[in-house]
Amino acid sequence: MLSGAESTAVLPYIQVRRSQPGTPSNQTSPYFVGSAVLKEGRLVGLLDIQATRGLLWLKNENKDAIFTSDIAGSKGKVSMWIINHHTTLVPLIREGKWSVDAHIESKSNLLQSTSGGDVMDPEWIRRAEMGASEEIENSVRSALEKAQKTYRSDIFGFGELFRRHYPSQWRAVQKNWNDVFSGIDVRVHVRTRLKRPGVTNDSIPY
Repeated sequence: MLSGAESTAVLPYIQVRRSQPGTPSNQTSPYFVGSAVLKEGRLVGLLDIQATRGLLWLKNENKDAIFTSDIAGSKGKVSMWIINHHTTLVPLIREGKWSVDAHIESKSNLLQSTSGGDVMDPEWIRRAEMGASEEIENSVRSALEKAQKTYRSDIFGFGELFRRHYPSQWRAVQKNWNDVFSGIDVRVHVRTRLKRPGVTNDSIPY
């Protein structure tokens, strides 16, 4: 990743948890806390779990993942297992303005609901899909904010995207790509479908 035009890379960030009370003092356990952002060979910052999920959505790498979202009109939560998803990134340069349209489509199965609603009701399914789409967009926005404004590092591969579609314009800004990347307008379009709401219509009460 560092050898690409963007000179950036992302790696899992692991911390070691100290021993818990009642366990041997030398017993520790590693756990995943997010992603480390590398730029030109140096660590420049970290992405939390939400931003990491947004990164994976944009890079089309959220496979067999589970995520939890709110559902409109309820205090409960809905957990879904992603069975299929696809992200398409469309670059555009118009009147000197650089932008990317991110089209994210996701199909999921319901794992758990604490909403108290009827999971077989079409209206409930619609609200669950809306909540899932909002959660996905929020995670993507979190990743974009960190990458563009805080770290100014193209961890999504937008540079390669523009290089393929607009080679002459790319060559003109290649040396100052991070400046251009930080100002790119990214429009996020999410479509979520709940394919299998389950074999029972009883939700866990909140």
